[in-house]
Amino acid sequence: MVITRKDIATLTDQELTQYKQVIEKMYKNGWMEWFSDIHNRHNTKIHNNSMFLPFHRRMTRDFEIVAQQNYDPNFAIPYWDASKDFANPQNSLVLTDKYIGGDGGASSSGGGGGGGCIANGFQKSWSFKYPNPHCLVRKFNGKTPGSIEPWPSPEIMESVLQRFNRLSDFDPNIQFTIHGSVHLGLGGDMTQTWAPNDAAFFLLHAYVDKLWWRWQSKYGNLWQIDGPGPNGITNLSADDLLINYEGETIRSVLELGYGKMCYQYDSDGIQKTSTATAGPFIGVNRNVVGFGGEGDVAPGLKASNLSGEDLKRFFPKSVNNSSSIGGGNTNNAKRSSNLQKRNNSFMKRKYQTDSPLIPIPPPLPDSWINMMKYKKELVQKVYKEMVELIEILNKSDYISPYF
Repeated sequence: MVITRKDIATLTDQELTQYKQVIEKMYKNGWMEWFSDIHNRHNTKIHNNSMFLPFHRRMTRDFEIVAQQNYDPNFAIPYWDASKDFANPQNSLVLTDKYIGGDGGASSSGGGGGGGCIANGFQKSWSFKYPNPHCLVRKFNGKTPGSIEPWPSPEIMESVLQRFNRLSDFDPNIQFTIHGSVHLGLGGDMTQTWAPNDAAFFLLHAYVDKLWWRWQSKYGNLWQIDGPGPNGITNLSADDLLINYEGETIRSVLELGYGKMCYQYDSDGIQKTSTATAGPFIGVNRNVVGFGGEGDVAPGLKASNLSGEDLKRFFPKSVNNSSSIGGGNTNNAKRSSNLQKRNNSFMKRKYQTDSPLIPIPPPLPDSWINMMKYKKELVQKVYKEMVELIEILNKSDYISPYF
């Protein structure tokens, strides 16, 4: 049976209750600590290289299988599209009492404190013995109590999906952006190598996996594996073994709907897409975030918002090769005029509260970079390109529909 993972924000009350009941049982029977131990022991082998996405797909599916075999045969891990909460993450529906709760010590009036122990949501009062006795902790990373620093927006993640054709390029643009931002934003256990203690870990990694599957299935990258791996592997291949799962290869997790990968996503099914020909909108479900009408990059973002050069660089799959977008001769005077209009629009919007700018997420701190054994130069490169795109969007007349 192929189960469907849904956006947690779209679950019915009954589905949400069933999800919480299963996670509670997983916690009480020690499974959260079990997966935390796996993640903790292999931390430096499953981050900072191209094993990141295959391993986390396998482990997240393992968590799901344990739940299905022991508690609910229809259980499916929901995903949290955290990019939609980019501007004010602390206000996310997911971080309310009805869902997974908020900041450590949060009360009905909001705010932080209380030593970081979660005090609302279904995980309140959770405590662990692994890796040491402690309560489940969250410490939001915002500058004011109870706030979270901005996360990458849907436009940023859409650009990541479109720009890269190699896993070795795609992977760090996931690891160092939305993945790192959410871990660091929630703080507490989520900033430790035993992060699976928090159910938020699996919601986040289901979303990360969804991004990877979309990149694989919609953009012709189904079998694309390359880049450095663990244990001294210089160029990872589909036939290399997964970390922790003895005898299982990376190939076994690459295509959803086969083997143990018996799941799909609500907006990205498992229909065959590998034979699709190149084009600007291969197999697109146009109701999915990141795709609008022909020539659109994201809802409300049209080719006219960006210069041809910017469109080709940051949203290459949205360029219709048969159109004049980004192609043909360009009058220099016209280009100069358009640039001036964009700058004027930016200065005007900068002081208008009804036209918000996409906020720039903070860079990953050195403590996180060192713990994950990331290459700082690569982290800085990814961050610089993200900031550049945000500034380009903010200087255009584009207004994100996700505010």
